[in-house]
Amino acid sequence: MKHSILGILLALITGAVSKPPLLKKPPTVQVKNGTYIGTHSNSYNQDFFLGIPYAQPPVKNLRFNTAQSLNTTWSGKKSANSYPTACIGYGTDNGVYKNTSKDFLYLNIVRPSERRRKLPVLVWIHGGGLVEGSAIDQRYNLSFIVHQSEAIGKPIIGISLNYRLGALGFLNSDEVARTVNTNLGFKDQRLALHWVQENIPAFGGDPEQVTIWGESAGAFSVGAHLTAFGGRDDRLFRGAIMDSGNPASPNLWAVFTPSEDGDFIQGSGSELLSMGKFVHVPIMIGTNTDEGTYFASKDPTPKNISSDAEFIPYLQDNQHLPTPFIQEVLRAYADVPSEGIPGVPTLPASYRPGYPYGSQWRRLAAYCGDSVIIANKRWTSQIWSSAGLDVYSYRFNIVPASIPGVFGASHVQEIPFAFYNHNGIGYNEENMSPWNGTEEPFEDKGADYAEAARLMSSFWIQRY
Repeated sequence: MKHSILGILLALITGAVSKPPLLKKPPTVQVKNGTYIGTHSNSYNQDFFLGIPYAQPPVKNLRFNTAQSLNTTWSGKKSANSYPTACIGYGTDNGVYKNTSKDFLYLNIVRPSERRRKLPVLVWIHGGGLVEGSAIDQRYNLSFIVHQSEAIGKPIIGISLNYRLGALGFLNSDEVARTVNTNLGFKDQRLALHWVQENIPAFGGDPEQVTIWGESAGAFSVGAHLTAFGGRDDRLFRGAIMDSGNPASPNLWAVFTPSEDGDFIQGSGSELLSMGKFVHVPIMIGTNTDEGTYFASKDPTPKNISSDAEFIPYLQDNQHLPTPFIQEVLRAYADVPSEGIPGVPTLPASYRPGYPYGSQWRRLAAYCGDSVIIANKRWTSQIWSSAGLDVYSYRFNIVPASIPGVFGASHVQEIPFAFYNHNGIGYNEENMSPWNGTEEPFEDKGADYAEAARLMSSFWIQRY
């Protein structure tokens, strides 16, 4: 049993990757239903197969029903050279996607062009609170991490997928429960994993070396697959990576949430882990130091909490905590700025921000980070370790360019490092925010940042 801590505690900077590739020499692949023709990247020496359907379109009578496998075949070749549409959702991410539709259950595959067989497969599940996000988001461009896998001699195939969001994927009511059409977004992901098992050998991938990887709600999704059907092992994956999320994380900020349906979800994540009802595979799991600044600033703005009299109603109304527990929280999270977050070196130990954050901002942020992600991550790691399973743990403590000190190394900020996206592809004015930054993550930073991205992405690749 190994339990290693990957402490990524540097303050770091930029490099450059190739410009968008020129595509030629289209590759072809024959899957169960027919033949696809993709595109070739000379710049990265990779093959792209984009916009491949893994299910029948979720429209008409399938809109609020469990996704169904493809049931048609074809002769000739179908094009797979452009990204699909995104799922209709709401939030800052979906507001900038140019193409959304009701037909979006597609996946994208990036592979090294050199002919090989039985390469490990990394399946990315995007985050976004189960209400926004998409596999078309170029911040999740898989070319960089696949290219890095070649550079370190550990080539992999990368896959990203869309799934139903919001009301389309997580409608939750007694009426819905009676139809058994619950947790449709998770079931979409599950069907995509079945598609991978059936078809990835045609792309040179090994169905017995699939690792599922997600961040935030994507990591929560990974946790859901680890505990799905009471921890039943359908041999869909042999490892899991969870960035800033885990099976026991509460999804407090989502309007449409997963439901305990007695089928896919047979109990709370913490209950299932306690009973050993999870797929026993190695995991890598981690958090960012200042996760809580993101959650303390959501719903929808900072709370401007400056006293216990303001903190207590927040815990009652937003966290729904009983009075005795609130008193324990107040004792455990004292109003001592130096013990709160963010803890970036540029902030004085006694720092208290003003409006709109409030003088107890660091106290509130520390509690939010621990309660939503960090404490549950530690507990999940302990469960895995107690079961004699390999668990690799990390903490990310790098502040990307232009992130204000009041946010520190907050939620989502590790993504460009893990993807080795050190020239900021996909980061633009439309999707930037105070916690995403107002510049590219590596803007005006030095070689240390690029080296951190190289090391971090290498860790993710070598967890196979």
